[in-house]
Amino acid sequence: MTDHDVLPFSVIAGNRKAKKALLCLLVNPNLRSMLVTGDSGTGKTALVRSLASLNPDVPLINVPIGVTEDRLFGSINIEKAIATGQMEPEIGLLGEADGGAVCIDGIDLMEKLTALQALETASKGKVIIEREGLSVEYPARIKLLATVTSLRDRLDPHLKDRFDMCVKMHRPDEEEYLQSVRNNLRFYDGDTSFLEHYEKLDRQLLAHVEKARILLPQVKLLKKHRKAIAEVCEKYGVPGMRGLVSCGQCAVALAALAGRKRTNDDDILLASEYTLNHRRTVFETEEKKEPEPQPLAYPNRDMALFIHDERKGNTESRIVDKINEDVNPDEITDLLETKTESDDEDTELVAKVSARFDTIDLMEEADYFGKESDSKHSRYVESPGGKYTGFRIPKGECNDIAVDATIRAAAPYQKSRGRGKGMVKIS
Repeated sequence: MTDHDVLPFSVIAGNRKAKKALLCLLVNPNLRSMLVTGDSGTGKTALVRSLASLNPDVPLINVPIGVTEDRLFGSINIEKAIATGQMEPEIGLLGEADGGAVCIDGIDLMEKLTALQALETASKGKVIIEREGLSVEYPARIKLLATVTSLRDRLDPHLKDRFDMCVKMHRPDEEEYLQSVRNNLRFYDGDTSFLEHYEKLDRQLLAHVEKARILLPQVKLLKKHRKAIAEVCEKYGVPGMRGLVSCGQCAVALAALAGRKRTNDDDILLASEYTLNHRRTVFETEEKKEPEPQPLAYPNRDMALFIHDERKGNTESRIVDKINEDVNPDEITDLLETKTESDDEDTELVAKVSARFDTIDLMEEADYFGKESDSKHSRYVESPGGKYTGFRIPKGECNDIAVDATIRAAAPYQKSRGRGKGMVKIS
């Protein structure tokens, strides 16, 4: 038995949907990021960190709270720059995790620009550094997993859209909750004998994931399912193309996990929940009632027809004329029968997705107790106090010096200034 730093994936109680989403992330290389939300104590961090036990050969790096941008993405090697005057890149945490996964716990506490850059790195599979005269890039093919305590009113919509998938953790039922408490108590007391059973389950899951990866290129996303995804995106105001693409990629991953070569309606339902729910901008699905037709301003029908007929290009005129024409009932029946069975299936699938979103909205309303004060979300202040987030070249008198950026800018020129006393000269 080896030393255990995290709980196995299989030991996490309940939350089968969230665990299945994590398996989809492992199966499909085109899915690169996942956001895990939920109340405190629901196991968000335990879920994302359990990836290390599910696949021990893949590196998993936990990004510490308050990490600097230089440490996360990389910068120049200051020691070499001071000693030799040469600017060489120093790989950051994202580069060190190449081929593995990165866990950002509490991404809502991270600077928005830094979070966006991290998601962009995961999407492109490489880190690009352009700073202090240094232009370099290095591979960072990673899976980015992040957690946030509450999704609503905490993350910028543009930031949420960058995540391929988003799942919510819930407190398990009473029996699973009690079992989870017992497992945690034994784990933190140093008793790891009970983990053998769960580690065996993890190995079986990993073998299942490997089979799904092999099957994935053969899985086909049906045309009617592509159409249904597009209709859901349009109906719920999902911006851009990321949601549509992510939903299709998630659906084929679900089909591969089930051992199928074609997607079915259940894949689309679950994939829509994983990839579209956090992106939608429309939350009211009830159709607005059409206004009741107003009576004509002219009570005399002949007078109304006479006025409309005088306006040759008037649309209302053509409508009134059409109403007065004799209509063959057989023609109406023919028009209704032109609706194909495929259209009915598409409409039914979109309706199922809508019903699922309505259920999610009701659950969110039950969990939501009010909007936080805007003062808690203030990011920038004019005073010198607070967390240092970045630097810029000052315009006019400078009264708040960014020491790290100043040293990096001056380091390549230290050699030409002579050694003297000390290696760094700051005036």
